[in-house]
Amino acid sequence: MELIDISSLFIQSVNLAIIIFVLWKFLFSPYLRFLDEEAKKRVMLDEQLQKSEHILSDAHNQATNIIDEAKLSAKIVASEITENARKEGAEIVARAHADADAARTK
Repeated sequence: MELIDISSLFIQSVNLAIIIFVLWKFLFSPYLRFLDEEAKKRVMLDEQLQKSEHILSDAHNQATNIIDEAKLSAKIVASEITENARKEGAEIVARAHADADAARTK
């Protein structure tokens, strides 16, 4: 009565080798390829995200500069309009006084 049957051990070893080969060929290798591809996609997406964040920050800075320039331009235009209105008002008052003086003298 043998405790270890050599032929049974050999057959089980062959079966185990076949199972390991099939698992490696059809499960582990494709899964590892899939993981590699996903890692490459993740790296590419991270690079694109950094580029888009850089573009977004540049656009934000440009928008802020444009808004600041527009505010400054609006202040300048508003002050010019106010100054022109004062001048025209003074001219109208001067003409009105001249017309009034002319009407008094007649």
